[in-house]
Amino acid sequence: MSVSLSRITFAIAAATISLALTPAAAEGQFAFGVYLGRSSTLDSDVRFRQPGDTDLTFHDVGWYDESWVNPKYYGFRIAYWKRSTPRWGLMLDFTHAKIYAELAATVRVTGTRDGQPVDHLETLSNTFPELAMSHGLNTLTVNAVYRWLGRNGSRGARRLTPYVGFGIGIAVPHVEVQTGDSVTAEYQLAGPTVQGLGGLDFRIAWGFSIFAEYRINYANLSADLTGGGSLMLAPWTNHLSTGLTFSFR
Repeated sequence: MSVSLSRITFAIAAATISLALTPAAAEGQFAFGVYLGRSSTLDSDVRFRQPGDTDLTFHDVGWYDESWVNPKYYGFRIAYWKRSTPRWGLMLDFTHAKIYAELAATVRVTGTRDGQPVDHLETLSNTFPELAMSHGLNTLTVNAVYRWLGRNGSRGARRLTPYVGFGIGIAVPHVEVQTGDSVTAEYQLAGPTVQGLGGLDFRIAWGFSIFAEYRINYANLSADLTGGGSLMLAPWTNHLSTGLTFSFR
């Protein structure tokens, strides 16, 4: 399903402002964060379907990230901690990662092409001159987060706070696929995603802190291709990120 990423960003901003203005906001703490980082995606199968009885699976496709090449890896988030349960919080998290298929690699291909059975080794670029999500394997998740505080539920003099979390959400990749005369290049609402995370938050001063975090994310993607057909993959992606947080009550 084609979708505008700007609309999703606007919806996030509107929801954040609305939440901050509710009476419940005065009963807790908000934290806004931005971060940079790097991702690494594990090999995954890619299923390619096309009109004309083509249904192929490309096995163990390799991916690389180019996280520090424009558009760079980035993310932003908002967390809310209620005063009555300060160790537990909710966090809305948006991550812009990237993946590029290793097109020069030789992979096993099985299935049918134009109705004919296929089971052989093939260079990926023979079918896909382009296969990437360079404007983002974007994910938006709602996460439950637990942080380790003092006995009275506050950080006190402690500057370092460990935390862990788990989240579910949606994946909105920018699908970039070329095969034959068909070229697809658009944002799509492509499927569900889940992630687990753990990190350390180091308080600096005046509500500011820095954090370092590891996340592992799974996305079950199904993208529609221009001219008909679909592309399906379910990548696991590791993330290392660091960022800045501002907290206020």
